Amino acid sequence: KISLFLISPDLSFRREIFLILPVILLLSLMTTCQEPGPAPNPFRNTTLALEIPDASCTEAWLRVSLTGDDTLSTALPVVVKRDAATVMELLLSPPDYDTLMVDQGLEPSHPYSYKAYRRNLAGTALVDSSDSATVTTMDTTSHDFTWTIDTLGDYGSYLKDVAIIDENNIWAVGDIQTDSGRYNLAKWNGVSWNLHLFGVPGVTGDGIYAFSENDVWVATGIIYHWNNGTWERYHLWDMGVLGPNDGGVTKVWGSSPEDMWFVGSGGSIVHYDGSGFTRLESGTDIPLTDVLGIRDNNGEVHVWACGSGDHNESVVLKITDQTVETIYERYVGGANSLDDETIMSPMGETLWATPSSPLLWIAGGFGIFTFNDNQAPVSYSEVIIPERAYWHPYTWKMRGNDKNDLFLAGEYGAAYHFNGKHWRWYSELRNDGLRFWCLDTSPNLSVIGGEDNSGFLTKGIVVIGRR
Repeated sequence: KISLFLISPDLSFRREIFLILPVILLLSLMTTCQEPGPAPNPFRNTTLALEIPDASCTEAWLRVSLTGDDTLSTALPVVVKRDAATVMELLLSPPDYDTLMVDQGLEPSHPYSYKAYRRNLAGTALVDSSDSATVTTMDTTSHDFTWTIDTLGDYGSYLKDVAIIDENNIWAVGDIQTDSGRYNLAKWNGVSWNLHLFGVPGVTGDGIYAFSENDVWVATGIIYHWNNGTWERYHLWDMGVLGPNDGGVTKVWGSSPEDMWFVGSGGSIVHYDGSGFTRLESGTDIPLTDVLGIRDNNGEVHVWACGSGDHNESVVLKITDQTVETIYERYVGGANSLDDETIMSPMGETLWATPSSPLLWIAGGFGIFTFNDNQAPVSYSEVIIPERAYWHPYTWKMRGNDKNDLFLAGEYGAAYHFNGKHWRWYSELRNDGLRFWCLDTSPNLSVIGGEDNSGFLTKGIVVIGRR
């Protein structure tokens, strides 16, 4: 058309061409300068997503997934960036195209932004990305506790469990023998410990869980319930709940007075639903030494139990409704062993979890470990405490308030606190004659109980720490 304009003698036609030519040139320039589109998507009609289900003071858990109806039967290369810097490269594998990872080495109380990018199948170019996901890590908590120590009883006395109702109302159970009598319950009133007896002399308290000063559950092999000023006794064999070959229950946890869980020797598990008791088949005869549950953000209750035997065998169970599933075995030879189970693999003496984390903490004779997923673990990691009382203080009890406020108690008067970034060993409590069996903790109070073997006959010992 430009050539036609140059040779045309028709002035009116030339005038029309002058009007049209700028439009033609503009359209031509726009077409020429437009950036090329992204490289062909190797997984068309799919969406790459990144979410952050949890963060601690120094870690962020990242879930990367691919959804859609056009996935291929091959792995997809993915790059994860934190604040525009690459921190991970991974392969999303079929059939789920979903993975959970941990980004470590973060700073407490610091904001971070993450984005996942997919590569083309050749791995040579980033073709698109997920939406950004942001998180602020948790702040640390204080290690600063002031400790007071009391001894209770003599002649072989000990405390096996403790429950904090409030700072002026703490209950501890065990076997407390004195010149004036034999007791199994001690109550702290804010000033002193007062001794009590439920049942008959000789009944020893092994586990306790309290909702209030009027609603307290105790496991002694059978079950006692302090219900508005009256002790109710539930003899599980006489009631037909347990059979003659079942062991008694020794530990207790509940999400509510109508949802109580009891575990004990011989792998026994008993549930109370507010109207009656039911025995659950655990699938193991290993003594169960701890039970714990959480209520997640959706209101669903998750319960776990663990235990260990005389030959270093161990088991971790997940309880959902009335079904018990083994999620970890040690030296048992079952299908749920996570690896070849070397000598330094988890021993489940005690456990702990929190609604805000996918981890499950396990501790016992061979150290402290975290399972990567509290629902279906496929791996575990050892938790290293830089300053330890001994090579690995045997942990008898572990309880916490959140991921940045966790306590351990064990042999030789060993007491440790994790503030989300660092561990603190309270060396002032160390004593080769002390065995800390139990603990309970609230945001500004921690109570540890056990026995003092430093003398000729053991005494019960209770330690109160105030932050």
